[in-house]
Amino acid sequence: MNNQSVLVELVGVSRHYADGDVLALDQVDLSIGRGEFIAIVGPSGCGKSTLLNMIGALDRPTSGTVRFDGQIVDAAMNLDALRSKQIGFVFQSFYLLPNLTAEENVQLPMFGDGRHVSEHRQAANTLLDSVGLSDRTKHFSWQLSNGQRQRVAIARALANSPSLVLADEPTGALDSESGDTVMQMLDQFCRGSDRTLVVVTHDISIAERADRIVQLHDGKIVSD
Repeated sequence: MNNQSVLVELVGVSRHYADGDVLALDQVDLSIGRGEFIAIVGPSGCGKSTLLNMIGALDRPTSGTVRFDGQIVDAAMNLDALRSKQIGFVFQSFYLLPNLTAEENVQLPMFGDGRHVSEHRQAANTLLDSVGLSDRTKHFSWQLSNGQRQRVAIARALANSPSLVLADEPTGALDSESGDTVMQMLDQFCRGSDRTLVVVTHDISIAERADRIVQLHDGKIVSD
């Protein structure tokens, strides 16, 4: 992988949590290329979610360096802008606001981008149509199945056309059929636009879809 193709790079990254005296990551080196689909696997408590948080600039290392598109991710960088413009997040628990419709949930990341609200609405509806929910745009999250909620979450993650999509156990709350549909969508959307996709999963069938499988154990990468 040449330097120009690297989107995210971690060099010697460790994360120590004083509360509980936990070393969640231990001297991790990892390069993630543009357009790659990477699966992060390993037993519970091995540091998978912590690693995803580092990649997504949701947390900062105790030591080591994280770079996004060649820039060091630190307090000097506008992390809110980085996350809102460049990174889309999909979580196991969906995190949809129950008092908003599917259309309104998808619009949330768009506010502040300079576009008119009508453009936000049109973009949200286009995204919901792309995940097969054109007939659910005015439904609240509590009126949707878990699979439909996760598809809304995918649409929301893609709202600002991010270069990186991070998914933490995106099928964990879904049945096998819904989970397969969700992963097909994520894979299709990312490969079709050269987005980078990083998925944390316990499911080997999901991991096997990826270009690379990164295995963690006790905060260390043991295979890549």
